[in-house]
Amino acid sequence: MEQYWWIIIVVVLIVVGLLKIVIMKKYNQRRNSNNRSKDSEDDKMY
Repeated sequence: MEQYWWIIIVVVLIVVGLLKIVIMKKYNQRRNSNNRSKDSEDDKMY
């Protein structure tokens, strides 16, 4: 089982990273309804 501990850590880090990306996208969508002009510039950067 010692071989699998780093795999578990990597999987957890990937899941956390994906969750942060999803949360940021949802947060940006909420901001888009409030600020259209500023977020349109942010979309070009991505």
